[in-house]
Amino acid sequence: MLHSRTVLRNSLHPPIARAQLGKPSLLVCYGLRHCDRTSISGAQLSRRATLTSLILGSSLLVPEKASAAIIDEKAACRAFEAAGPSVIQVAGFKAKDDSSPEQIASGILWSKFGHIVTSYQAVEGFTRSGRPAQALRVTGLEDKPSQEAYDAEVVAISADNNLAVLQISAPPDLLRPIQVASSAELKVGQSVFAIGSTGTSERTLSAGVLSGQRRGIPSPSGRVIAGALQTDAAVSPSASGGALVDSAGRLLGMCIGPRSSSGRSSGVNFAISADMLRRVVPNLIATGNASGRGL
Repeated sequence: MLHSRTVLRNSLHPPIARAQLGKPSLLVCYGLRHCDRTSISGAQLSRRATLTSLILGSSLLVPEKASAAIIDEKAACRAFEAAGPSVIQVAGFKAKDDSSPEQIASGILWSKFGHIVTSYQAVEGFTRSGRPAQALRVTGLEDKPSQEAYDAEVVAISADNNLAVLQISAPPDLLRPIQVASSAELKVGQSVFAIGSTGTSERTLSAGVLSGQRRGIPSPSGRVIAGALQTDAAVSPSASGGALVDSAGRLLGMCIGPRSSSGRSSGVNFAISADMLRRVVPNLIATGNASGRGL
């Protein structure tokens, strides 16, 4: 079981130590492998349990009733495995031959034709007069530490909707579009997971709940984006443009990163709903409106 806003990196999970009040034993769990039950006397832990806790970094024991929000670990892993390959990293460079990106965000593989949906802020400053800047690269298509970078073309942008559509040319077997859910299936209180980039070759997953629907949030143009989803799942700046998914790994919305000057989340984050994406993205692809006007 994972506490809300716990971050998973790949498949590495911290060990779990759980003490049951009034019980003469301590249950020490090693990730997903096995559990040991060790006798204790009163408040004293056995030497073995103490050393194990210190080695594993699990000396803090939390009573059962102290857990306010528990997320099912199997559901989190299932969501990450299903949707992770469809979430990529979008890096913006000031010049084509630069090796260090000026900005890093996330994106969602939308189609087998290499279309990627991301936030307007991910490409803002990397387009000139509505033309591709040749300074956007995509990584994360391959499940290995050394990632090949693919040049991305800006197909269309919409500041009013805080959306951008990119396109890459990559081997078809690496293009795994995400499965899209319907907002009609959503329920406030259900578990949700935000998947995005870490700024490295890894992806991250943060867990939370859907805390609200049909919210109005400001767009980069100043207009209000209606129907947004609200969640307490953590969304870092580099995870902006990533996927908010359900326990089956289906897309519920596109995550919007924190807008504070510090870049830190206040614990209340938003996502552009999948229903809006389903309605707007095909129009962006069809019109090829790289100026972002009239959409």
